[in-house]
Parts: sequence; structure tokens; C-alpha cells
Amino acid sequence: IDNVVNAAANDHKARYEAESLYEVVKVLTGRSRRDPEGTLATLARSMNDVSYTAKNTYMGVQNYTEIASMVTRGGTDSLVRSIPALGKYVSKKNKLNATEALEVNSLLIGKELDASIMPKRADIVERLRMGGASNSMATSVGTLKWATGRMAARFPMSRVMVSTTNHIVRAARIETLGDIAAHVHTGKASKMSDGLRKSAGINEAQWSDIKSFMKEHTVRDSNTGEINFVNKEAMRTDPRSMSLWRLADHVASETILRPDKVSMQSARQSGAYASMAMQFKNFVMRSVNGRTVRRYYEATRNGRALDQ
Repeated sequence: IDNVVNAAANDHKARYEAESLYEVVKVLTGRSRRDPEGTLATLARSMNDVSYTAKNTYMGVQNYTEIASMVTRGGTDSLVRSIPALGKYVSKKNKLNATEALEVNSLLIGKELDASIMPKRADIVERLRMGGASNSMATSVGTLKWATGRMAARFPMSRVMVSTTNHIVRAARIETLGDIAAHVHTGKASKMSDGLRKSAGINEAQWSDIKSFMKEHTVRDSNTGEINFVNKEAMRTDPRSMSLWRLADHVASETILRPDKVSMQSARQSGAYASMAMQFKNFVMRSVNGRTVRRYYEATRNGRALDQ
């Protein structure tokens, strides 16, 4: 990639695209996108942690205001069914068994990463020392950054925000499984429209594989109408499950913005001081920009104007 960047040195547009590709590779491989920060920048990052802790109280509940696409698909019952205390009051007819659906979601699709990998206090102190800070300064600033980072991650409302995001993502995936299962067993029209499948990169052959996959691995109870899974382990080893995974994950990404996705990362990683000034504004700007561009292309390229 360095060779590609150097080859495009005289072409501003090509160089920008090559450098953006380099940033994506760094994100995917877990490499740092900036040089190690000094003492003042580390203090600024600590202030960011404190600001995040103080202002994220409403964000967990606010997540439920972003599920417009789930509402239009009629899949909100998946949210309720995934809560044991409330799920028993929801009709089971032509629905997946709630307990088994949670198991299959974890086995077949997987769970979202709940906690980021955070450096130890000694790692931060050592980085500051290598950057030229004195032992006392590195120890005090490193300890402060470690403490504020842990506080931001473990604060109850931070956990609520992560939990509600995971709840919505999990419900959207289970909604996809249930919609396809009901479609193959009852002939009910699927909400996985041609436009949505095209958006997810699912062709007709893969769609046929997904339907046959769900038909083979699920059975409908003729008395209650509830749909159960036949052999969960066989589902996991069936290669057709990969197409189902892509479709379900795409539906989840359409339901709620997911900051962990590569498409939601900044093309350029801003420094500590810029992040301090734009901490919450950056996410809002990326969210609005991402949704606007996606909706434009979904409406014009995939024929989904009414879905937007």
C-alpha cells in the first residue's frame, strides 16, 4: 500500500483514495492510526472520557428512536420476544421459539463486541515515558488516563448504551430468521424484498439457498404454529449459513447505526484536541452523512424509495 500511496504522489484524488485504503487496513488489522500522543494530548483524551461519562445518560434510551426501518418491516415484536418477562405475552403463531432463536443467533451469527480492548495503566505510563515525559509526569498522567478510561467504559449508563445497541442488533437478526422461516413454512410474503436483498448483495441463487436452508433446519408445530429448530449444530456447519449471516447482518446495520462497522469510521483520525471540540458532533455528522448517502443510493439504485 505504501507503494500505491507513493505512486499517486502527484495525483491528489488518487493519493487521497490510497491513503483512505491504508486507513481501512489499519482499522481491520488493529493498528494505530496516529503516532503515540504526548502528555498534553493524553490529558485531553482523559477530558474526553469524563465528558463522555457525563453526557451519555440519554443515549441508551435514544437508541430505540432509530429503529424506523424495523417498524416499517413490522419486526418490533422481536424486541419484545427477546425479553423473557415480556415475550410470554406475545403471540407464538408463525414465530420462532424465542429461547432457541437466541441460541441460534449466538451460534450462527455471533455476538457484538461488548467491550473494547483497553491498555493497562503500565502500558500508558510506559508510552508516555518513551515519548520523553519524566517518570513522575508519566505516572500521574498515565494513571489519570487509565482511571478515566475505565470509568467511561464501566459507568452504568455506558453499559446501558452498549446493551441497548446489542439488543436492537440481536432483535433485527432474529427478525430476519423468523421472517424467512415463516415465509418458507406458511407462504407468507417475506419482508426481505428484492431491493433489500440487492442492497445486501444476495443474488437469486443465494436467496434460494437461504430459503432451502431454513426449510431444512426448522419445523412448524401444527398445534401452536410456533417454529422450532431441528439441529442447531448442523445449521452451524452448513455453508449456506454464510449467505444468511450476510443478510441478517445487513438488516441489523439498516436498523441501527453501528459505530463498530468500518463504514462508520472517519477517513482521517483526528487528534486529541480536535476530538475534544468535536466529540459528539463527529458521530452526528457521520450518522447524518451516512444515512443520507445510503438512502439516496438505496432509492436510486435499488428501487427502495418507499423504504426510506
